[in-house]
Amino acid sequence: MGKIKFILYILVIFFFTSPMIGEAHAYLTQSSPSQETQLEESPTEIKVQFSEPIDTAISQIKLKNGDGDVMEGELLSGEEDNSLVLLIPELENDRYHVSWQVLALDSHITEGSFRFSVGEELPKQLPEDTVTIGAEAEEQVVPSSERDGFLSILRVLENLVFVVIASWYVFIYHFWKRKESLEDYPSLRTERRLYFSGFLLFTMSGMSHVFWRARQFMEGEDLQLMWQSAESIVISSVIGWMAILRPLLFLLLFGLTFLSLSKWLSALLLLVFLGSFTVTSHATGFGEVVSHYMHMSMVVIWIGGLLGFTVMSFTLPSEPDLMMLFHKRLRKFSKVALTSVILLSASGLWLSYRLVGSMENLFASVYGETLLWKIGFFVIAIIVAAFHRFVWLPNLKKLRGMQDKQQQLKALVWGLRLELILVIVSLVFAGMLSTTSPPTEIDHDHGTETENHDH
Repeated sequence: MGKIKFILYILVIFFFTSPMIGEAHAYLTQSSPSQETQLEESPTEIKVQFSEPIDTAISQIKLKNGDGDVMEGELLSGEEDNSLVLLIPELENDRYHVSWQVLALDSHITEGSFRFSVGEELPKQLPEDTVTIGAEAEEQVVPSSERDGFLSILRVLENLVFVVIASWYVFIYHFWKRKESLEDYPSLRTERRLYFSGFLLFTMSGMSHVFWRARQFMEGEDLQLMWQSAESIVISSVIGWMAILRPLLFLLLFGLTFLSLSKWLSALLLLVFLGSFTVTSHATGFGEVVSHYMHMSMVVIWIGGLLGFTVMSFTLPSEPDLMMLFHKRLRKFSKVALTSVILLSASGLWLSYRLVGSMENLFASVYGETLLWKIGFFVIAIIVAAFHRFVWLPNLKKLRGMQDKQQQLKALVWGLRLELILVIVSLVFAGMLSTTSPPTEIDHDHGTETENHDH
């Protein structure tokens, strides 16, 4: 049975760290007519092609003339699933503006614009809503966290809720090791409440993700179009699949609490849930996806001990035997925590290097500044954790008097609470990072796209 469990866990981790999972965002790679083209004759169609597959059912192209009037046309899917074609009537001599908005199958919305002319010369000065090509383009990209704080708040809340629930599982089953009979589960009701709360929250957050994106494609107050867009997002995009999968996983976790074999099945479902964050992250390459999975796993383990022992410090009676059991379990956690922090730091540094790219980006971009705040709180937490592992715990072991031990243990518990607060603040900044565009993502030749990220 042990080998089967191990194989199942490895398969889950391998599936969610597969390089097929992390996709890049859909950037414009080619357009016809090309940007800034001055044509002698009217084109028969406007075609835009992207770097990744898009949801052609709701993605849009609009063509406006020099007066800002929308030109009627028939929007078609291209020969491949990464292009759109707008069939247009014959155009008069004028300047024209093409804007596009697409939903990539990785759930990210990208949008942009370019211009061309028929029988007229284009002025050198570009309109404000047309973005230039080249080095200046990257500077004009506005991260989604600056345009809409709703997604940042939503993602931070999702991170916190999942980590708290998964951490509680890690603590109860692996650090505190409560007994395997249902009658001896003092916190079974708490566990059920946590899973059901997770089901409710991720149901609401999943719907919010879907309808927020669907609303981006609305024209005026056309609610029917919004519902159609939402349906298409659920069927064909990663964020739509996650909107269904995540609440379902928590509902299954809740049901498993009524079974005596819930421990290992719950662990498997939590691993699957953890993998759902990797498919909506900025990670795209195999190394990045593996690092992201490891990073979040280590966060769950570390916070699992901090959260569990903090809660126990408030609820356990101050009896000598229980205090010594608390100390024994805490020593075991400190050894695991040390390994977790090392792996957490290594994976975090790798992800930072891959996504930020340079020291200049670290200090000059919104993503880099947010990352610096996260690193700052994380470093302070590591310093506090080092005192736990190498100073306070060894001193506690040397003390012989029970009263002295209890006083030292209380001081150590306050240190744990401080460490927990610092790690949670770091997690909040991690949620903000997941909705902010990394500075090294922009690498394309046509137009410039602004992004609406999920995570």
